[in-house]
Amino acid sequence: MKVGISSTGKGLDSRIDMRFGRCPIFIIVDIDKKKIKSHETVKNTARMLGGGAGITASQIIGNEKVDAVIAINLGPRAFDVLQQLGIEIY
Repeated sequence: MKVGISSTGKGLDSRIDMRFGRCPIFIIVDIDKKKIKSHETVKNTARMLGGGAGITASQIIGNEKVDAVIAINLGPRAFDVLQQLGIEIY
């Protein structure tokens, strides 16, 4: 299972960012048998957009083929896009 996490930094010890669409980094974690198999960081290029950051961030996450997202605050449009992509939201 691949999980995308809105993060404040590049490491697994970084905090979850309060914002999904405007977080600086997404950490993509591949989990197998309840253990982290691998992880990578993806820069959130949507964070500096004037509008539509949540929609674009959702598309970035979708392009990474994640199964689920962990985030604190999701806007309604980001929520809708993730749902349309079949990505679980936590």
